[in-house]
Amino acid sequence: MKIFLSIIAITSVISASALAEPSTKSKVTVRRESSIKMTSSSASLEMPHSHNSLNDGLSASFGIGSLSSRFHFGALGRWETPSDVRGTLLGLGVETGFLFGPDSPTSFSVPILGIANYDLPNHGGLRAFIGIGLGVSINHASGVTTIAGDGGSDTRVKIAALLTPGVHLSEKVYFEMPLGSLGDYFTIIPSVGTHF
Repeated sequence: MKIFLSIIAITSVISASALAEPSTKSKVTVRRESSIKMTSSSASLEMPHSHNSLNDGLSASFGIGSLSSRFHFGALGRWETPSDVRGTLLGLGVETGFLFGPDSPTSFSVPILGIANYDLPNHGGLRAFIGIGLGVSINHASGVTTIAGDGGSDTRVKIAALLTPGVHLSEKVYFEMPLGSLGDYFTIIPSVGTHF
């Protein structure tokens, strides 16, 4: 009888420890899973901070520069929204404006572009971005000397492409330098703008 009670006692101790081991393992597993979840959620929270906040909405800028080697000034406005394009966050939208040249012959240009902006990773506090714009430009000149010798006007719609490097000066204010071609004219318009 003592042997029988000893076997029951040993068996109950072994089974109790065997039952306790799976629960300990499950606790460890749960702890590991929760730590993995916490790590992945922290990583997902940190990812947007590797880039600047892309503008979501309207922006406007004023610039002074050159169009076809002639003095021009004017305003550009854009609407953009952040979009995930194959894992890359881009600001996609449209841009237009009015660039006026007061020299004789007077002229103006109205670009209408589809745009894509990309905020570069921050380096030493510099919050830079780069953008491209493709579309058309309506170019008009008044007081043009024609073959007949009289002063007329000329309006043309041409393909336009701009490359726009820039830097965020604050949360709302930015400096950019659109350069490229508005129709047949090389354009560079250093501009200061603001997000609304």
